[in-house]
Amino acid sequence: MSGKSTPTIFPPQREVADLIGFENYLKLIDVYAAETIYIPKRDSFERIARNQRIVEEYNGDNLKALAKKYNLTTVTVRAIVDEKHREIRARPLDGQMSFFPPERKVKILKCLIWPILNREYHWL
Repeated sequence: MSGKSTPTIFPPQREVADLIGFENYLKLIDVYAAETIYIPKRDSFERIARNQRIVEEYNGDNLKALAKKYNLTTVTVRAIVDEKHREIRARPLDGQMSFFPPERKVKILKCLIWPILNREYHWL
């Protein structure tokens, strides 16, 4: 006999150990001992993956097609892609010149802000 005995594991930990195996259960203990772990429901995990796919597929013009493809309302798809939609709208159109090219924005801001920051205030 090796002298090692398996400790008694009580529910619900026993259910986890049975599900993933005792060695994997020990790995969980090594990493997460005395911590609370959130394990999402499968449908919310799948919803996160679906939303990521929708954002990847969104091109600015296919809101209705994505809603139909994923059986969602356009309002829901719009909420999912809102951040990407704002990024797309902020980009200049193909061939459109920017009023403030990126390399000049800093210089322009310095010209506008520098006099304000260096103003001497004279108190009466």
